[in-house]
Amino acid sequence: MSTQLRVPFQSLFKMKTLRHRLLLALSAVFLMAAPLTYAQNKPERPEGAERRDRGDRLKMLTEYLELTPAQVEKLKPIMKAEMESLKALRDDSTLDGKAKREKMRDIRETNRNAMEAVLTPAQKEKLASMPRGPGGPGEKPAK
Repeated sequence: MSTQLRVPFQSLFKMKTLRHRLLLALSAVFLMAAPLTYAQNKPERPEGAERRDRGDRLKMLTEYLELTPAQVEKLKPIMKAEMESLKALRDDSTLDGKAKREKMRDIRETNRNAMEAVLTPAQKEKLASMPRGPGGPGEKPAK
């Protein structure tokens, strides 16, 4: 009689381990698939897009400094040239990090001087008081 009782328990034990294995395999599949679904939902930047859209920067400056349409038209090529110079600098693999930072600082300073040549004295004053950070007007730069 002991053999008759033993057979059902053994098959029950095999079924439990089979369920555990199946559950473990399904869990592993779901865990491996999770990053793939995240990657599919991640918004892509258009090709050639910069970290920050320069059109937004010009719009922000237009509102903050109360630029005239004529000033906006004069600033567009200045800002476009800055963007192209900075992109070329980022793509330049011949310079090390320190040299790139120095050159980037020079490009931004040249751009700022060219922008100031278009502005009125009151706008220059307002631009000088504007925080120089990622946040723009009203936000302190991150330290």
